[in-house]
Amino acid sequence: MPDRPTCFAVLTKSRSGSKWLVELLDSHEDIAVFGELFGCGSRGYGADGVPDFEEYVRTRRRVLPLPALRATYIRMLFAARPDLGAVGVKLMYGHSGRGVFEYLTVRRARVLHLIRTNLFDAVLSY
Repeated sequence: MPDRPTCFAVLTKSRSGSKWLVELLDSHEDIAVFGELFGCGSRGYGADGVPDFEEYVRTRRRVLPLPALRATYIRMLFAARPDLGAVGVKLMYGHSGRGVFEYLTVRRARVLHLIRTNLFDAVLSY
């Protein structure tokens, strides 16, 4: 077991099959994947045990700028399960904001970029 879990993000847009992928990965005993934590109440799948970002911000005094709060929040997510081999989070293109991608880069997190190439399937999925 590594000292720290491998960090990763599932980067996607809506209607790409990302919820299914997050649930599939989270069902593995050595992986935790958090659902849309930056998505204003659109969670309901993936790993539990951490608040969504809006709740996290409400419980903190606003002494840090928003990009720094995002970075400390995602650091807390990846530290939430040190007993596992990998910890991930689902990020939609518009949910991350400044601070998250910078932190992922510094942490050398892996990124699973999920793209649905068949536009007709995406339209039918709506």
